[in-house]
Amino acid sequence: EIMPSLVGSEMCIRDRVISNKYNGKGLDVYESSNLLKNISKVNPVLSSIIGLMNFDSLKFSGLADAVPLTGAVSGKTSLDVTQDILSIDDLALSYGALRLNTPVQGKQISNNMALSGQLTINEFSLAELLGELGSPLENQANNDLSGQLQWSLLGDRLKLNNIVMQLDDSAIKGQIDIKQLSQLKGQFDLNINQLNLDQYLPNDEPSSSSSSSADSAAMDMGQMSGQIKMDQLIAAGVK
Repeated sequence: EIMPSLVGSEMCIRDRVISNKYNGKGLDVYESSNLLKNISKVNPVLSSIIGLMNFDSLKFSGLADAVPLTGAVSGKTSLDVTQDILSIDDLALSYGALRLNTPVQGKQISNNMALSGQLTINEFSLAELLGELGSPLENQANNDLSGQLQWSLLGDRLKLNNIVMQLDDSAIKGQIDIKQLSQLKGQFDLNINQLNLDQYLPNDEPSSSSSSSADSAAMDMGQMSGQIKMDQLIAAGVK
């Protein structure tokens, strides 16, 4: 239960635990008794005439799959009740080694909310993140990932457009349209300029026991379909 209260110029929110049932499979998305904490420096300026609320900053922190998750907004953040719109100059998210930044624009906040923004993925080690999630990535690549994309969320539909990503020496472009986010159902269309598959193959063949364990822990990727075009592919040393 979230219990907001205004104390002077600060907004206090009581800690809570969120246990989310994903797709009926009982996946615990958040496991933290203090998902929302240390929310500080909140200075709401509420006008009963224009229905506008401004925030200097908002912060939260917690755990997701035992990996630290933090978020913070900076710059100008406002909620206009009369116009039913939300504006955030910058939302910074951190999940283990992953660092994301995006402005957020929201419309129809009270009903059928629509959110959108331009997401920047700061360069990070994919191997490090997977290691934090308990799935170590052992190959010969650097596994450095970065990029930008435009995103929009309306109800259960998430659209990722103008994707421009860089994975080591590979440039990835395209779009992804997840029409049913709760079911991971949608389409993708991606283009990769070059990929050296040999660098991303596991260093050692997994044992039968580890393979069985990986199969049992595999994530259900839903019903995604589409195409991936490669301008140049290197496999077994052959282009």
